[in-house]
Amino acid sequence: MKIMTKAGRVRCPSTPRIRATGKRRRALIHSLHTASCVRNASTRMRSHGSGMMKMTIAAVLASLLAGCMMTEATMSSRTYLAPEQSGGVTAHNVTDTAREVTRLFEVRGFQLMDQHPNAPNGELVLEYAKSNRALAATKDDSQAIGSSDVGSVFFVWVTPTDSGARVAMIGKPTLAGVQPCTKDDVQLPCQTVSADRTFVSTYMSGKDEAGVVHGVLAELSLEGYVTGPVPAGTPPPVYTIAPTVLKEAHDQCVAQRKQAMANAEDVPDLDKRAEMLAELASIDCTSVCASSSALR
Repeated sequence: MKIMTKAGRVRCPSTPRIRATGKRRRALIHSLHTASCVRNASTRMRSHGSGMMKMTIAAVLASLLAGCMMTEATMSSRTYLAPEQSGGVTAHNVTDTAREVTRLFEVRGFQLMDQHPNAPNGELVLEYAKSNRALAATKDDSQAIGSSDVGSVFFVWVTPTDSGARVAMIGKPTLAGVQPCTKDDVQLPCQTVSADRTFVSTYMSGKDEAGVVHGVLAELSLEGYVTGPVPAGTPPPVYTIAPTVLKEAHDQCVAQRKQAMANAEDVPDLDKRAEMLAELASIDCTSVCASSSALR
């Protein structure tokens, strides 16, 4: 209760006067004390509740921010397996070795997607793939991508040697059919793939692909195909892109540039248009053709 004094100042009396006596006085004192305790407890609860609410909101925001953090998928089987663990020397010729490698991948559910000569000496490169879908999905930015769009791709080089052939392997996780650019010693056609950090570490770590490579090599060794590891100092395998594939990739890149330019011209906001044009400058179609020399 506030009391206005003659001077115009507000004064709050600390303790009301109790005029009763005896039992009546004690009952009044007890009721006032109880009311004071309830009021103080209510104040503390409001203060504590406000603090808890702030802590809860902060925790939710931190969780949302952590979930929105994107990272690139850059890991492959060679993140976990050294070059000498990613291949071996066989006592069989290139054709027989390639057939047996294909059989071992097929029993694991991987399809042979391509095989072609990779060098004048008769080296073969084979490509195997499998997705969590019956067919790999190709999606644009407007469609949701999840764990069902994760797959795997493997490249196997079978190189002739004096005593038989040499095998080298690498496996990569894929997302919606896209092969990510990985940090290893093998250069392959790829694209930058970014996703939620937890998603990448859970589904695109490269550990599953390393397990497949190890398993195939272990079975080749058990069958007597692989007689030893890749010799130390053997250069990493290289990949030659067929000229027709390069032309298709170059034509696709040019078409993307034209479409991006048209999209930018349709944007009325000048700042947004400038931002889109700046991104357009990063699309270098000449690097598509230049990559053929880097990959070989």
